[in-house]
Amino acid sequence: MSFLFSQFRGSTAPTHIARVRAVKSREDEQEEDEETGIYRATPLRISPSIGSNRDVSRTPTRSHSNMERMNQSTETESALLLREENRRLRAEVERLGAAMWDRTNSKAEARRCSLLQQLLNQRTAELNEAQSYLNKLDDYPGSTILEMVEGLNSEIFNAATSINSLYERSGKMDLMEIGEKLEVFNHARIVAKAAIGEHLYSANCQIDEALGYADPSNPEEPLPLQLALQRILIQWCSHLLSGFGSSAVGQALDATYRIVRSIEEPSVSAKWRTITAAALRQQEENCIPGVADAIMAVLCICGISTVTEEFPKVKQKVATRLAYLEKMALKLRTAMLEGIASSDMEIISVDSDTPFDPPAMTDIFSGGRPSKKELGKGVLCTVGLGLRKATTRRANQGAMQEESFVMKLPEVVLISALQ
Repeated sequence: MSFLFSQFRGSTAPTHIARVRAVKSREDEQEEDEETGIYRATPLRISPSIGSNRDVSRTPTRSHSNMERMNQSTETESALLLREENRRLRAEVERLGAAMWDRTNSKAEARRCSLLQQLLNQRTAELNEAQSYLNKLDDYPGSTILEMVEGLNSEIFNAATSINSLYERSGKMDLMEIGEKLEVFNHARIVAKAAIGEHLYSANCQIDEALGYADPSNPEEPLPLQLALQRILIQWCSHLLSGFGSSAVGQALDATYRIVRSIEEPSVSAKWRTITAAALRQQEENCIPGVADAIMAVLCICGISTVTEEFPKVKQKVATRLAYLEKMALKLRTAMLEGIASSDMEIISVDSDTPFDPPAMTDIFSGGRPSKKELGKGVLCTVGLGLRKATTRRANQGAMQEESFVMKLPEVVLISALQ
């Protein structure tokens, strides 16, 4: 026990005594301050239970740490709120961007769909049009075309007969008129000879040196003039009905069409022909004045008077008749070039001086039964147009092969008919 007490005194008693003395000293100082009127704050008394000086010095540090912890906690909460707000705003921006992207894509997709629909409609229309051409039926059957050709031949014959009648009813020239209008008759000689050929010119001419070739007993025999007029009209109608015309452009188009027919299917070549013919329809030349001039030249070499009152009337009636004939020919041309898709309809005409060939032509004066002596004789002129139907098909080798069928033989007159 004495050991424990000695240890206590050696360690704790002096410290406790010092603390008591310090407290007593502070109380005395406070009493002196009250007497003098000077206030001094009483220092904080530290009880032994508080602990040592080391514990006192730690108290303000913990408070500061708590403040810092509170501040840090507040800052952390603010940071979390800011992060959450940023996250929310970022999500909103992404949503708006996605919506704008969708809207832009929707507009672009709508435009794309619209363009695709337009393209589809265009392709559908083209396909329907192509299909209609591939399966297009003929607007005119072959029998109708044949009837139109026969009707045109009849009109040519009637027109020649009518003009021949006008000539017979008109006044005739005399030698004095020939001398007075030498230039007019010289022009008539040139034009008539080019229009009807040497044989018909010699058979019809009633002026100058050609009088020796006329029939003395009947110088106005109607047959030579009838044949001459039919030849002029047949040549003119054949010119109107031959492909795309005899001009440079028409000949080039004919050559091009032959190439198209040789390499393309009939439906394609028929479409090309139809479009080309329709485009050229408005560019047709008026040939009536030239044909009328040729007919009047023939009438002049036959002896019609050019100084009578009937002559201008005859010329006008000839032009009127030609206009009607041209209308018929152009109608037939439109039907052949634009109304037939399954084949090609071609007009047949025989040139003068061509050797007579019964399988290819018909002599109207032989009754369809030509004699052996007529074989090989020259053709004087064509008086009736023929008709041929031509079709093309692809052969085994892939090349286009043409097949033709004569629906009507051309009608001709031989040179021997004038003898």
